[in-house]
Amino acid sequence: MAGLASSSFITANRYPHLAKEAIITSRKRGNPENRFWAKIIDLLLSLPFLGIIQMLFPPLVLPISLLYWTLIEGLGRGQSPGKWLLGLHTIDVLKGESPRLYNGFIRNFTFALLSAAFFKTGFIWSLVAILSTVSLGFETYFVFTLRSGVRIGDILAYTRVFDYKDVHTQFIEQFLKKEEAN
Repeated sequence: MAGLASSSFITANRYPHLAKEAIITSRKRGNPENRFWAKIIDLLLSLPFLGIIQMLFPPLVLPISLLYWTLIEGLGRGQSPGKWLLGLHTIDVLKGESPRLYNGFIRNFTFALLSAAFFKTGFIWSLVAILSTVSLGFETYFVFTLRSGVRIGDILAYTRVFDYKDVHTQFIEQFLKKEEAN
């Protein structure tokens, strides 16, 4: 375990300069379109999983949804499956490293509520779905219009999303360039 931790991205403070930047006015950010599609991918991945939970254990849909959205970015390199596919990652700007579990919980709380609301009925859950959708509409607007591309969840959790090029994303980009050339 010590060998893994010493070479891990999580322990490396690769972004110490972020703590000095203004979170809202900074110009550094991940591609907004990729961020949008990464969240759509993550949402679509959560729904079948939560649908099964709804069929087997209906009272657990909300806690499992909260756990799913907390773990999705709070583990690993700050990459959910959608972010991994589209070459993005989340950083805790105070520590300059991958986000912790509490960052994932705070920044994705609205998505957890919306995911759970897909499977619930009644006035309260309808209200939760409407408020979550409106909140996510504002967040999407901020991602596309603010220079920093931060959303409300990023501000509350002190996180930012950046482009991240690893071996798999470089391979995909090279493959797509070859396909365009043909």
